[in-house]
Amino acid sequence: MQSFTVRCAPFLMALASVSSALDGITVPSSVKADQSFKITFQNPNDDQYRVFLAAAVTGARGPACYLKNSTDLSSPLELTIPAEVGPSADYYSIAIADLTTGQGANYSPAFTFSGGTGNASDYELHLGGAPFWDANSLPCSAISCVRECAQASYPQDLSEDSAYNTMKTCITECPGVSPDDSQKKPVHAEDEDSTTVPFSAQSAAPTGSNAAATDGSSTSSKGAASRRELGAFGAAIAGLAAVLL
Repeated sequence: MQSFTVRCAPFLMALASVSSALDGITVPSSVKADQSFKITFQNPNDDQYRVFLAAAVTGARGPACYLKNSTDLSSPLELTIPAEVGPSADYYSIAIADLTTGQGANYSPAFTFSGGTGNASDYELHLGGAPFWDANSLPCSAISCVRECAQASYPQDLSEDSAYNTMKTCITECPGVSPDDSQKKPVHAEDEDSTTVPFSAQSAAPTGSNAAATDGSSTSSKGAASRRELGAFGAAIAGLAAVLL
């Protein structure tokens, strides 16, 4: 019969992961394009993280591109958002995903982005809010180049294999961009199939009080993250109780 320690190990590990989860992402309430700003957070560890810019440029909110590809976290973390990522608006936020554990991204509340010069391409607008390239493979510094590639083959790249492949080749030649394995065929060719959504778009976007600024100077995701951790803590306790009984 397994020892008590062995039987409890999975639940003890779950408790440890809950207590060390990244928490309390705080961002300024407003950020200017091409100017550095700092974000803070609680409970960083030695894992590697990817830092995304999340936005709703085409209507659906989710990671659009990454600001830091792979980094350890030390608070505060300095970031800069290129002007070309999108227009000035109040629907931007920062998302941080733990690459070491593979856990989904934690989101900051929304902030106002000013000085933005970018706009969604016609190709993006025809995707119904779905990301046109996996944010894990797209640095924010290259988003203007990527949009130019998508627009250059539009509208044929929505339905024709040749134009679609030309667009993909062009995109992967943009600085820092890597292939998106979910891109298999033109979007209109997938109407009868279920569309594969990149991992980065599957993370839940902030909602409720977590999606809006909480004061005049900065916003924090601590409340929503704490509720998520409390739920995970309760599940771990329930599992441990089942073992003991």
